[in-house]
Amino acid sequence: MAKEKSWLDHALSCGYSISEIEELHKKGLKASDFFNLTPQGDAIEDVPTDKAPPGFMLYFERFSVMEILKDTEIGRVFRALKKYECSGIVSALSRTEQMLFNQLCADIDRSKIDYLKVCIRNKKNRNRDS
Repeated sequence: MAKEKSWLDHALSCGYSISEIEELHKKGLKASDFFNLTPQGDAIEDVPTDKAPPGFMLYFERFSVMEILKDTEIGRVFRALKKYECSGIVSALSRTEQMLFNQLCADIDRSKIDYLKVCIRNKKNRNRDS
């Protein structure tokens, strides 16, 4: 089963740089909004869009919100995270589920951008050493 194009892949293929994407994200642009971006200029050559982080960090500070939720609610949040990651679509969740979801999405988005920055830096270093 092929993975759908992520919101980050779409933004990169539209020609947005990592720093531009990071700036838009800081301004509050959500994943689903990135799918509405239109191409600007050429697609970025040096960004390895096939690279995806192998996972995401679940920070201990998120446990306080998880304590409020029932196991079934936590399950819905994690299923919604998968849907968000694959398509940028945000599932309908209860207010408490949405609170955890929003925090985890922000963590995931930040991690993706940081991971791509490292990939770009490593690629530049490999090319420089060649």
